[in-house]
Order: sequence, then structure tokens, then C-alpha cells
Amino acid sequence: MRYTLASGNSGYGTHSTAEDIVFENNTSVNFNYGYISRGDRITIRNNTAYGTMTAMVAATYGDHVNVYNNFYKNDKGGNAEQFLRVVKTFDGNVALRHNYAGVLTGDFVQNDSPYLKSLQLYRNRAIFVHKASNPAYLVKSLGSVKLENTFTQDNSMTMRVGKKAFSSGFNLTSNTNKIDWKY
Repeated sequence: MRYTLASGNSGYGTHSTAEDIVFENNTSVNFNYGYISRGDRITIRNNTAYGTMTAMVAATYGDHVNVYNNFYKNDKGGNAEQFLRVVKTFDGNVALRHNYAGVLTGDFVQNDSPYLKSLQLYRNRAIFVHKASNPAYLVKSLGSVKLENTFTQDNSMTMRVGKKAFSSGFNLTSNTNKIDWKY
């Protein structure tokens, strides 16, 4: 079944003790966050978002957030700042695979949580219009966070405006990480 939500604070989401939830084939338009995870083993796949947003996906609580084959486009007016925002209360792991975001004005992933454990980014694509003097990052953390069991491969950042860089604020030196450093 396909649903569309338009305009507001939060789009589709889970609450507190939610487990094993799948959001699939939905559309959100002009929300601060199109899809919000607040549980364990939450999957967000094959969804679409349009318009002005802070981020298409927010990981707020829980663990094992899987975000696959989603599409963000700015054709309903406005842009998204990030594709994924990991908020300060999140304590877990996030995997992003085969997602597309165009156009972003900030970073692909912004982490606000000191408790993020790992990221997996595989074949994500994004287009950026980044007018700030600092670069747009594939992955950025507002505080220093050491990640383990982190994997990045074959991600692409296309800059229409601005500079790009791979990461900021993350310690990726663990020998459990597999990083290709491509963006």
C-alpha cells in the first residue's frame, strides 16, 4: 500500500519500544524529517521524499536502522540539509545502501550522537549545493566519535556548488573498519 503525508514536523515514524518495523513505498513532502526511527531493527526502504527538510531520515533512539533504496528530490520546492541525521540520543548502528539524494545543502550524514557505534554506506548518491565556506561531508560528526565495524564503498557526492570532503569529527582508525575513502 502506498501513502503520502504532506507538510509538518515529522513524517512516518516509530515510537519507543518499536521493533522489526518496515516503512516501504511511502511518500513524505515538506517534513522536518520524512522518516523517523525510534526502535530496534527498523527498515526504511523504497520510499520517496520531496521538498524542504532537515533530513529525509532521522535516527533518534534504538539500534540497527537500515535505510535502503530511498529517493529524495527537491522538485516540490526547497532542499534537504542532510539525507540522514543521527540525533544525540541515538545509541546504535546505521546502514545506508543504494539511496539517492538531490539536492542537499549540508552533509550526507550528520551525527549529533556520542553513542553512534557504526555506519555502513554502500553505493549512495547525492547532489549538493553547498554555499558555506567549509566543505560538505559524506559523513560528519559534531563531536569526536570513534566508529568500529564501519564500512564505506562506492558512494558518490556531486557538487553543483561548493567543496566536498570525506569526513569530519569521526575517528575511523579502528582495524575493524573497511573504508574506501571515495566520495
